[in-house]
Amino acid sequence: MMTVIAALGASIFLLFCVILIHFETLNLISKYLPSLPIPHRLWIAVIIVGVFFGHVIEIGLFALAYYVFDSLLHFGGFTATFDPTPLNYFYFSIVSFSTLGLSSFEPTGAIKIIAGLEALTGFLLITWSASFGYTAMKDFWQEGSERNAA
Repeated sequence: MMTVIAALGASIFLLFCVILIHFETLNLISKYLPSLPIPHRLWIAVIIVGVFFGHVIEIGLFALAYYVFDSLLHFGGFTATFDPTPLNYFYFSIVSFSTLGLSSFEPTGAIKIIAGLEALTGFLLITWSASFGYTAMKDFWQEGSERNAA
């Protein structure tokens, strides 16, 4: 029971951490993008790359949590086909975060809670990123067409 509570607590903590990282990533992009000496058409590429790296950091935090719960705390693990390497923890985190769910191994024990909540969190943050990108494109393209009309 304590492992489940620990996994739930870790998941909630991770949720707050990745939301904060995501918010700050989008905030930094919004704050510094207008001052970049590049054409507006490239702003979208900067947004995509910036958001991508934010997601990679968020995925890395979840991968670290899988490592800690599996290898250090032994609060669950993965099925027998799992080789506990940093690459496999990161891979599992990617497929969980993106809700892809492709893997030859599955979480066991309390790690299932983290994996399930990572999928929900990833879905929400990817949707937030898409909304941010759409709004930015709309604003930047509208701004660009207003300049051309003037």
